[in-house]
Amino acid sequence: MIGAPALVVARQVLVEAGRRRTLPVFVFFGCAIILSTAFLSFFQLGVEIKFFKDVAMTVIFLFGMVTTVVLTSTQLSGEVESRTIYNVLSKPIRRRDLVVGKYLGSVAAIALAVAPMAGILVFFVFTDRGGSVLEVLKATYLLWLAFSVLAAVAVAIASFATSIVCAALTVLAFVVSYLKGAVTAYLALTVRAALAVYAGQALYYLLPNFENFNTRTAVVHDEIVPWAYVGRTSLYALALVALFLFIGTQVFEEREL
Repeated sequence: MIGAPALVVARQVLVEAGRRRTLPVFVFFGCAIILSTAFLSFFQLGVEIKFFKDVAMTVIFLFGMVTTVVLTSTQLSGEVESRTIYNVLSKPIRRRDLVVGKYLGSVAAIALAVAPMAGILVFFVFTDRGGSVLEVLKATYLLWLAFSVLAAVAVAIASFATSIVCAALTVLAFVVSYLKGAVTAYLALTVRAALAVYAGQALYYLLPNFENFNTRTAVVHDEIVPWAYVGRTSLYALALVALFLFIGTQVFEEREL
């Protein structure tokens, strides 16, 4: 159960995220790109709404991922690097509550950052009758789940790394997640050491598969994403978040500050 101290930390993260210039700038540029695409696509008869939905979903995905990395990688590590961690821990708050609170606040801030871009997409889909608004909402929800999982990965890395290293390793984990199948197959074919093969298999199962959260093609072509798939993907995301938060809290508990 989430304690009150963790919620206090989460609220503080939201306040700080609103004060930062980085987050509003990302939101502004993301919305500007989607809006400009909406008006420019009107000149392409017959393909305008599909083109618009494709670009909008891509922008939400890219800006959401960048926002997640920038915001989450600086939360826990920033407290340690600025030495404000000692002031925070001098209060009646456990390290575990601090980690969970930083994560919850980051995920909430990411949702607020993505919401305007998703709102523009929903508005034009609804007014132009370019598909199902419900399917668009499903797709943006699944993208938010992907951001939540990536944020958990960043928190786990931030429990032992600096902000720059955390950002770099988080991006690396995201990229490798798309290549893990090829890496595992390559190791199985070329490496004779059993330990390396087992390490590759562990990498395959531990790293999130972010492609599971991508239903852009379904939105563009007006296909239906089954509720069963949404439910399974939600459980998958919940399990990954729990795993990485557990790792992050355990490592941060043992870390010498």
